[in-house]
Amino acid sequence: MSTSEDPQALSEKLTQIGMTDSEIRIWRSLTEVFDLMYGLPPLHDAKYEETYRALHDLQSLLLERPGLRALGWPRPVTEDEIKNQRENLIKLGMTQAELDVWYAPVAGMLMGLPELYPMEREETAHAIHKLQTRLLARPVFRAAGWESPTPDALPYLRGPEVISSPLVSNDGLTAVGMTNEEVRAWEELADLANRIYELPTVYLWERREIQHDLHNLELRVLARPSLRRSN
Repeated sequence: MSTSEDPQALSEKLTQIGMTDSEIRIWRSLTEVFDLMYGLPPLHDAKYEETYRALHDLQSLLLERPGLRALGWPRPVTEDEIKNQRENLIKLGMTQAELDVWYAPVAGMLMGLPELYPMEREETAHAIHKLQTRLLARPVFRAAGWESPTPDALPYLRGPEVISSPLVSNDGLTAVGMTNEEVRAWEELADLANRIYELPTVYLWERREIQHDLHNLELRVLARPSLRRSN
């Protein structure tokens, strides 16, 4: 989705936030592709969501790069850099609410659970990285002039509302075989979801796409008792 902002002014904003010339050129190319896809007539509602999700994933992978550099990547991170990470993320443009989500302990709790099958920890890390990518990309999306969807947007462009997750009691989770560590991880994941859903959206379908990613992690936690029984 392109904006009406002057291209030179937009490039200056993206440079100030930490994007390189090569990344800005790629962003322009992706924006052109997005606009071309956006202009195609709808064939069915699901295809809109699937197409935009794929494009948004690609754009987020590009726009997270200034955030990754702010965290000290790609070289090994030193203790001083770890101390400066929060300040660097603030300079990047992350809000306090976004920082609260970034520093939530759920990632460490999920990665600390015992591995139940080969590659489980790697798959969990990939699922966590998808959420982290979306979060790091948000300040750069804002710098690029993206805005939340307007109330009068067409339904197939605005996207469905987020579906509320059912409330599950600790007793219910324990009854299906979840360990204390898994229950705590589930509770932290539920708290993280609530925090993320309260963030203002920066592009069409964002909240819906984030919910899909959160469901991936939630289902992984819920599946663990069955995986233990099958081993």
